[in-house]
Amino acid sequence: MKSPLRARYFNLLALTLVVVTVGWKLSVRSGQLETLKGVEVPLPENLDDFIKDRDAAVQLGKSLFWDMQLGADGVQTCASCHFNAGVDNRIKNQMSPAGKDHPDRTFSFGGPNYTLQAYNFPLGKDNNEAISSQGVFHSMFLGVEPGASADSVQVVPDPTFNVKGVNTRAVEPRNTPSHINAIFKFRLLWDSRANNQFNGRNPFGPRDPDARVWVHNGHTVAEERILIDDAAMASVATGPPVDFLEVGSVGRTWPFIGKRLLPAKPLAGQEVDPGDSHLKNIRDHYGKGLKGTYADMVKRAFRSKFWSDKPVAWRIDGKNETQEFTQIEDNFSFFAGLSIMMYVSTQVSDESRFDDYLRGQHYALTEKEKAGLELFMNKGRCIDCHAGPDLTNAGVDLHEFSEQNALTNTFRRKDGKVALFDRGSFNIGVRKFDDDLGQGRTDDFGNDLTFTEQHLENNRLDPHFQDPTTWDVQSGTRPKPAIEGAFKTPGLRNVALTAPYMHNGGLATLRQVVDFFDRGGDFAEENKDFLHPSIQDLYLSEHEKEALVAFMLTLTDERVRLHKAPFDHPQIFVPNGHTGDEKHVIDDGTGQAVTDLLEVPAVGAFGYRSLPHILRPFEENLGLTHFDAGPAGDQADLAIFKHFKDTAGATVGDAVLIEIQVTNSGPGNAPSVIVEDDLPPSLSFGDGTEVLSHGTLHESDGMVVWDIGELWPGEMAMLSFRATVEYPYYGLIENTATVRHNSTVNDPFQSNNSDTASFEALVPQQFPAKVQIQAGTFWRDPAGNVHPVVGTYNRGVYRGIPPGQTSVQLWVEANEGLPNPVIVNDAITTENNDVYIATWGYEGIYRSTDGGRTWKGMIFEDETGLSSGNLIVYAIEEGPNGTLYASADRGRIFRSLDAGESWHLAGELPGASSDVTWSLAAHPTTPGTVFAGTFGNGVYATDNFGLTWSRLEGRGLGDDGRVQVFDIEFDPATPHKPTLWAATARGVYRSMDLGGHWQELNGGLFPFREARSLAFHPDEEGPLFVAVWGGGIYKLTNRKHNTVWEFVDLDGANVTTVFYEPYHGTLAAGTDVAGLTTMSVGAFSTDVDDAPTSELPVTMVLAQNYPNPFNPTTAITFDLPEASPVRLSVFDLLGREVRVLADGPMAAGRHEVRFEAGDLPSGTYLYRLETSVGSVSRAMSLLK
Repeated sequence: MKSPLRARYFNLLALTLVVVTVGWKLSVRSGQLETLKGVEVPLPENLDDFIKDRDAAVQLGKSLFWDMQLGADGVQTCASCHFNAGVDNRIKNQMSPAGKDHPDRTFSFGGPNYTLQAYNFPLGKDNNEAISSQGVFHSMFLGVEPGASADSVQVVPDPTFNVKGVNTRAVEPRNTPSHINAIFKFRLLWDSRANNQFNGRNPFGPRDPDARVWVHNGHTVAEERILIDDAAMASVATGPPVDFLEVGSVGRTWPFIGKRLLPAKPLAGQEVDPGDSHLKNIRDHYGKGLKGTYADMVKRAFRSKFWSDKPVAWRIDGKNETQEFTQIEDNFSFFAGLSIMMYVSTQVSDESRFDDYLRGQHYALTEKEKAGLELFMNKGRCIDCHAGPDLTNAGVDLHEFSEQNALTNTFRRKDGKVALFDRGSFNIGVRKFDDDLGQGRTDDFGNDLTFTEQHLENNRLDPHFQDPTTWDVQSGTRPKPAIEGAFKTPGLRNVALTAPYMHNGGLATLRQVVDFFDRGGDFAEENKDFLHPSIQDLYLSEHEKEALVAFMLTLTDERVRLHKAPFDHPQIFVPNGHTGDEKHVIDDGTGQAVTDLLEVPAVGAFGYRSLPHILRPFEENLGLTHFDAGPAGDQADLAIFKHFKDTAGATVGDAVLIEIQVTNSGPGNAPSVIVEDDLPPSLSFGDGTEVLSHGTLHESDGMVVWDIGELWPGEMAMLSFRATVEYPYYGLIENTATVRHNSTVNDPFQSNNSDTASFEALVPQQFPAKVQIQAGTFWRDPAGNVHPVVGTYNRGVYRGIPPGQTSVQLWVEANEGLPNPVIVNDAITTENNDVYIATWGYEGIYRSTDGGRTWKGMIFEDETGLSSGNLIVYAIEEGPNGTLYASADRGRIFRSLDAGESWHLAGELPGASSDVTWSLAAHPTTPGTVFAGTFGNGVYATDNFGLTWSRLEGRGLGDDGRVQVFDIEFDPATPHKPTLWAATARGVYRSMDLGGHWQELNGGLFPFREARSLAFHPDEEGPLFVAVWGGGIYKLTNRKHNTVWEFVDLDGANVTTVFYEPYHGTLAAGTDVAGLTTMSVGAFSTDVDDAPTSELPVTMVLAQNYPNPFNPTTAITFDLPEASPVRLSVFDLLGREVRVLADGPMAAGRHEVRFEAGDLPSGTYLYRLETSVGSVSRAMSLLK
């Protein structure tokens, strides 16, 4: 077993309550409360024996979890019941007639396809129903076709779930628990039947004696018994897909699921957001699904000994036909279980206001919420079952008790007898114990589910020894088991979002939960032999109940509410009952009711800007609030919390993020709420990316006014906007926001109506003298400001204030995460807006996702293993599909396929010296074709992703091509007719045939011909700039037609690099001693051409798109003088084709095509018209 999981405690937190405080831990009664932040996620110690790439396993697990193809019907999947805060908020067709053990299978009210109402809650003591989640129609499994979207099944009449004989979707007999933070649970499911040990096949761990996994031992494939500790999430994941109520059908098994899904495109037909925190790098180019197949994903994630195409088994399908299964197909449950576990391990919510409070931010809670916390830990007895970082005795705490051989405990019943029970699972009197025995049931093999019965019967099935000396109560008599009607304690994090409550879903609001415990449960007498002793009358006052509810609202992680990373996800369509109601449905022709589907839109890492209606919490769908308890009164306690984010390395011209949260802790409704944020002169408002959950926002002369409108008790409103640091302000910047009622409602606690936040802005300076600039690039921040980022010789990196912010160019050092000193050889900004630098020594390549504020070193792997030190990297290049290449010492070329996270040796240049590969150029449209410019050996090329290289003889390039090449580039404006340019020690050369022949273009450069660097205007007929050592900056005004260079600036300077920024038309040039010089050389033209006036065009014309810039749709018009085959394509600035708008014959005349770019990132794009007459290109700007 693993060592204890706890993050140990640091600062003393003082409370003026009847509470003992130790660091970040609050101890009282029988439990303790801690922040979840920093607690180790409990994964198997031997996980790497099975999984070779954890990130790839997360991607596979997330895809399966959200993929509608997983279901037997091609609709239902894991996320169908866990799509909102990890649970299910639907109110139609969500009723099951009774608990698992209740003999009555009829409905006392409502029934199939009924829409729940507020007055149905709380469920009465005479109601046997459970409120849960709808699954699949009742059917028998027949078979599968590889790659199909659904199974072949036979519809079977359902005696329970039907409306007038037409089948409806079945509903589970227990309420859906959340998968968020489930990774911390020792066992899973309400009755804990999902075993801590994963056997690779099903939820039962070592209890299934026949569970085996196929393993390739080098010669043969044989079945082996595998038991993986701390893998309850893997165990539970193998259950629903073969359950005939949830996702599967009667007779469905995992090998058939594998046979169908392995050749399928993951998430086919479902949109994936381009900013998805896990899937963005493997998202299909057109936005739906992922690249490749599920087989590809399995092979990336798992050790090869677990998958092959070798036949291993023969199984009979539902049509009594025998089918052959390969190793990879038959092991699919093993892959699915572990990968879904890996995905769920990322679903940790540890950023609630309560966490902030535990970490020393005393004002994170209001006075009412603090009072609720005191009640939670004392009079309310909540902590007896809801302790630990995850607020459940069944989670982190249970892992520690496992290591102490103390998974059971005792209590004294009301009759004085000693009762033995499983820790973390209790009978609390929700229903009579024999309605649903819970942990008192047996598994599929007839074995008791509990550690308690295993100990008392001396029938140890699970490998967890119980030491009787760990029991709290000692007696000389044999304890009685208290397991009937006991259920695993759910965690309370995000509890405001996870209604309905209890295992039967019988309570709709937190106030109803508090009332339940206040009255000592509903079936205390009937359950007296099993009832936990903390379940008793509490005698709470109205104010105390409101305070308890207010405290529980602080347990919400707002990332969960807004579906921000890591809780973002692909699109999914979830069943929402059937057309009609509980009295009438429509038969779809197969005996099944027509299903209504609701779309849950795809969302990326930044979450929803505004929450879709479908994602409202359960109680809101009923028209209730969590304080549902009669008239609200005329008081509402408002509190405001303000934070600065994205402030690391911020200086003049940088945008920082301001987040404001406003809560209403009740007891009453706040009909009109106003927030005022008077920005200081050091900050200017906004960039058009404001996100607000309520109301409207406007700004005037620095005063930001947020008119929230109505805020219900327990509700939270959120606002985020960006503000730019203004010159000449730097150092400490403070800002205060206030909230107030714009009505007659009183605020009982006004001390929390304002909040001040601050941060330190770096002091910008002029560029230091006599520092040699080696390389440079431009980076665009989220507010649209463009920053130059330059690398130097031995002085690291400097980041510039955006042009126009100051009268002179000012800089700040940008070396957070870099070694000191460091030599920078190259710098690029990728399509994903990440900045990479190549360095001399240390990690070799560093990446920054925030424009140089912070850096992370990359890890390289070559033939000798990991190499993370003293690596000399000369150049970096991005190729098609985001593939990255890097040239290093000894002629080595490294490649990254995962946006720079990992680098592997691709190949080596033959016979290369230790410093040859000075520059790289990737073919803009042919993946794997790359050219390398060397220091003395001319140009090399590869067409197999760097595996092998051949030297180009380079006719016309120096002496048999043996020349020092400082920079080699493809012209970005001609991706389909690639033009290769080289800056060399002998001047500038151009090749129109991929290096076969070179044309010398040195007119106007003599005698200064040592060309160091090239910079292109993105228009084919725009200028080309060259940096000349000892000569300054020169340009070809129209590089398509001109061959003579014109002098631009820096006469006689040793210019080391030039780079161009197209948004503002800025050219930057670095020198050996004079820092960086920037100049305006003309931005991309966005003018709209006048339309041709002739009825039939006399020439081919490609007009400027309109509108331009645009978001997200624009029109492109072109004229054809004669009928012709036409291809109209869109490319990014790396030459990658992103869209084909027209491809086929067209008549003479004027044509208009619409370009929809909603799935593309902001940036400059080229559109190219190719006809039999000729071809022409233009540029356009997408601004989101």
